[in-house]
Amino acid sequence: MKNNKREFEKFRDSEFRTNFWQDFNQIVRNINFTSLGAVVDYNKIKKVYGFGNNDCYKLAFIRLMNKYTIQMMTKIKIKKRSYILRKT
Repeated sequence: MKNNKREFEKFRDSEFRTNFWQDFNQIVRNINFTSLGAVVDYNKIKKVYGFGNNDCYKLAFIRLMNKYTIQMMTKIKIKKRSYILRKT
């Protein structure tokens, strides 16, 4: 998309591009989703853990999934607790 080549040549047209991004933003606003992200400081990971290459991305992914799991478990506990409170 960045270079507007081949199938992305339409993005050279400012009207098309504006309409596309407006539609895209509307779709994203209406979707219920969770976005997760991780920053990999390759040099710091290599210094602390002694490895690099793709291993640092695996480590970041594992940490990301652990945090996501904890977040989801917290939401589940909160939902169960509020359900019990409403039921009694």
